[in-house]
Amino acid sequence: MKHIVSKLLVFLCCMTALIGAEPDPTPGSEEEVPVPVLVANIIIDSNNDNSFFRPGEANLTEDVETEEDAPGKIFMDNSGDSDGDGIADFFDGFDLITGEEEDLDKSVSEGGGQFIPVLVKIGVDKTQEGGSNKNVNEIENVLVSFSYSSNNPNDITPPAEAEPYPELSGSLRLWTKDKAIDRNKAVAGSEGGGDFIDSATSFPIEDLGFSFNGKEYLQTFYVEGITPGLVSISVSVSGDNARSSSDSCALSPIRLEWVVPSDPTDPDSAPVATSVLPVSTPRPIIVLTEVTKPDANKEKTKVTISGEIYDAIADNVSGTEANIESITATIDGQDTKVAVIAGEDEGEGFWRQYPYKGTFTMTVPVTREEGTKVILLETTENKAGFTGTASVTVTFAQKIIPGGR
Repeated sequence: MKHIVSKLLVFLCCMTALIGAEPDPTPGSEEEVPVPVLVANIIIDSNNDNSFFRPGEANLTEDVETEEDAPGKIFMDNSGDSDGDGIADFFDGFDLITGEEEDLDKSVSEGGGQFIPVLVKIGVDKTQEGGSNKNVNEIENVLVSFSYSSNNPNDITPPAEAEPYPELSGSLRLWTKDKAIDRNKAVAGSEGGGDFIDSATSFPIEDLGFSFNGKEYLQTFYVEGITPGLVSISVSVSGDNARSSSDSCALSPIRLEWVVPSDPTDPDSAPVATSVLPVSTPRPIIVLTEVTKPDANKEKTKVTISGEIYDAIADNVSGTEANIESITATIDGQDTKVAVIAGEDEGEGFWRQYPYKGTFTMTVPVTREEGTKVILLETTENKAGFTGTASVTVTFAQKIIPGGR
């Protein structure tokens, strides 16, 4: 009997343990907590149809942003001197100079000019599966960072008097203010407030001046071009208990420079930049290829002249707009005019983008008279207003032939 009671007690204990135990969770039965999906969107005038205004949000702009090898926004770098103070614009407007010349280092508003606007949007993608319905302003500790080839104005040292400014590394600067406004070269969010946004630095979103429109954060930044080339800017966003994301766009700063042949005696030599331009008078050049002799046995005779015409301006204008139209031969006050046949020449290069060569053949009437006559050839004006000239000399002389009659 005692043995039976013991078994019964053990059974009751086991039943009590089973009734009080929590059931094992079925795999996948736990409800997942929705996680907000942050979205960063950087918008720039990638299709180059909106000048310096805020870029539109048309699909074409977005398509061009992601197109492989697309140049993106094409714009002039900031190497000029728009306010005429003798300081290149990318050294100007951000308190670089102190002391007696401090007044020179002010905004470049007198000379105008603008940087390239870049619109950045920070929001939440509520369409993704497993995402949250939270608004972006409900997410804590939102951080925004930019990645690009940066030139930090805080690393620049003004040169000594009469010394040239140094060459700059990095392709871009990103600012919270436009070109014509005084800027503080300190990094944004630093003590005292700065306007420069350095690369690979995480900024609390409130330090960058973003505004909230009830749906997303928006802020316009300004890109300054420093050195030419194809580059990109990437923006990333992260936040507490949220998925991060990034977006990027392409830009192509360019620089216009005056160039001259590196060897003044060789017009086909490599171009080099110059700050002093020589005076140029690009006249058409006439090259005579064949001149026939007049028939001295006839009083009214003729000279046939063939040649080629070259022009430095026509060499660099596509189409026929800059071609030399005609050439005129003048002798004894009489003009003979023929059209110039346009053609292409060999030797395409930097100085001859569209090599031009015109050809002509003309028959010039000549009266046989003892003495020397000059046939003057002159082209019509080129696009610079200059004509090209050449001449042919015809001499008639009476000779006594021994034994002749």
